[in-house]
Amino acid sequence: MRGSRRSTLAAAAALAAALVCAAPMSAQATAGQGNAQHGRHGSGHETLWTTPSTISKDDNTELVGIDPTTGKELARFGIGKEAETWAIALSKDQHTAYLANHHSGTLSVADLVGHRLLNEIPLGVDADAITLSPDGRTAYVTSMVAQSLSVVDLTAGKVVTTVGLGAPAQGVAISPDGRTAYLGIYSRNRIDRMDLSNYRVTASYTGGRAPREVLLSRDGKTLYATDYYGGTVSVYQVDDPAAKPRQAQVGGQPFKAQLSRDGKTLLVANTAKSSVSVVDTHTLKVRRIAVPDSFGTLALAPSGRQLFQAQENKGGITSIDLRAGRTTATLDADGLPQATSLALTTG
Repeated sequence: MRGSRRSTLAAAAALAAALVCAAPMSAQATAGQGNAQHGRHGSGHETLWTTPSTISKDDNTELVGIDPTTGKELARFGIGKEAETWAIALSKDQHTAYLANHHSGTLSVADLVGHRLLNEIPLGVDADAITLSPDGRTAYVTSMVAQSLSVVDLTAGKVVTTVGLGAPAQGVAISPDGRTAYLGIYSRNRIDRMDLSNYRVTASYTGGRAPREVLLSRDGKTLYATDYYGGTVSVYQVDDPAAKPRQAQVGGQPFKAQLSRDGKTLLVANTAKSSVSVVDTHTLKVRRIAVPDSFGTLALAPSGRQLFQAQENKGGITSIDLRAGRTTATLDADGLPQATSLALTTG
């Protein structure tokens, strides 16, 4: 990998400053051998998908499938030359993965059933975060360095437009009707609401410091943001941009986050506190689980009881029992140093 995300974030933080004057680890799970030909993404089976920082002999970044129970490697295949994937979005049927590649500036389209690269779409800028439209036809990809939002037609396999944001941004969320984007303009301490029919900003939400991850509730009425320099999670009402957000104190430099399926719980990775915070979205009460060197993307099991975190610094994937409030294993399959992205599929 050309450079860690943490070092890149530090550089981005310096740019932002100029603009505005993670219980002890248990034993490791045994890693098995796997390959693209013999791996299976079978019915009823959960698979964790991640991209290690190392590259193959032919200079490809690889997408690796891991059994979350045994740590066995189920699949491994290339998704682009020195891609350095930072984020993964899944199609509704979970058969296709869309990978935002920071170093190569591309969007890789991967077949998770056939274990092969389908397409690599050039973006022309570094790719940092990605989300899909509700109909799955469009990808929205942010770039911190280029300070832009790329809009990608997934059917045509090309960029429709690139929208300048005027400042570094990362997190992006799309409304349930697909008409509105919410962008974490962390260098300006705000979240911009953008009309996707004309790409104009119609309102801004303020109150948190350096919003990184941006998430919407399923009904699209509530907006959540991790405030990287505020140590908080801010909760906004979408229909009232001027209102002061409710906030939960979660710890130092909260970064990645994920909402539970029922919307009752928000999981937050605290990069400076080596922990994951479990936030009740109604009361904003916080419970913290110790996760050594907690820096990486989160993936929540469908049951809502198990959380996984890709470890970008020490490597492997940490398994966290949310009910017991402790880590249970490190899934450290061969070739998983500095896992830079994570997604979980079922079936």
